[in-house]
Amino acid sequence: MTRILILVFCFICLPCYQKLAIGDVVDDALQKADLMEMDVNDKGKINQLVHTAINRYQIERQGQKITIVRTLLNAPHKEKTPLYLTDNIKYIAENDGEYGGKLIAIWKNKRKKILIEENIESIHQIGKALFVFTGLSHMGLNRGAVYKISEFTKAPKVTKLTLLPGSPISIDLSFGNTATFIIITNDSLVLFIPELELLKILDHHSIWENLSPNGAILVGDKILVGMHSGVAVIELNRFNLKSIRLFTEKINN
Repeated sequence: MTRILILVFCFICLPCYQKLAIGDVVDDALQKADLMEMDVNDKGKINQLVHTAINRYQIERQGQKITIVRTLLNAPHKEKTPLYLTDNIKYIAENDGEYGGKLIAIWKNKRKKILIEENIESIHQIGKALFVFTGLSHMGLNRGAVYKISEFTKAPKVTKLTLLPGSPISIDLSFGNTATFIIITNDSLVLFIPELELLKILDHHSIWENLSPNGAILVGDKILVGMHSGVAVIELNRFNLKSIRLFTEKINN
C-alpha cells in the first residue's frame, strides 16, 4: 500500500523569508544530510536510485531551521489524519489507502453526514469556503481531486472543482490577495488558483517520479520535497517554474 502525506504551509510574505538567507538555510540542510547534486538529465542514475533506494528523506522545520531526516524505508512512517473544527461542526477525515476513505461532518447535536467518499489528504480554509484535497496512489492507481465546501459552518454544500493528475502533496500559498495551491503529485507539479478557476501543470513526469515523495516544506520561494534516496529543490517565480534540482545519496559507479 502506498499512501502520500500532505503537509500544509502558508506563504505569507516572501521578503520576510528573504531576510533569512534562504539559500544558506537550504544549502546548510543539504550539506548536513550529506546529499550531493545530481544532473536531472542523467536518467540512468535516477533510474538506479529507484531500484537501489534503502533510505527515505523527510523535511522538518523548527523555527527558522530546516532539517533533512534520513530513515530506512522499512521504518514506520506516520501519517496525520486531517481534522477541521468550527463552533457547530467537526470535520473528520479518513484515509485508508486502497481500502478507501471519507470526510464526515458531525454536528453538535451528534448528527453525522458523509460529505465525500474518497481518501482525504488535506483540508484548507480560504475565506468562507473549505477546500478538500483527495487522492489515492496504490499500485497502478494514481488519482486526485479538489472539492469546495461552502457554508461549512452551518449547512455544508460540496462541489467537485477539478481532477488532479495524481495523488497530491499540497502546499497552500498566498501571493498577495490571491490564494494559490502548489500541488506536488507522484510525478507532477501543479498550480491551482480557486478564485481564477485556473489549473496549470508546471511540470509533468518530474524527477521524483517513482521516488515516492513523502512531504514538502516551503522555504521562501523554494519548495523542498522529501523522497526516497534524496531531496528535490523546486524554485518558483510567482506562478511559473524557475528550476528543479535533485540532491541524492552518493552513488557508487
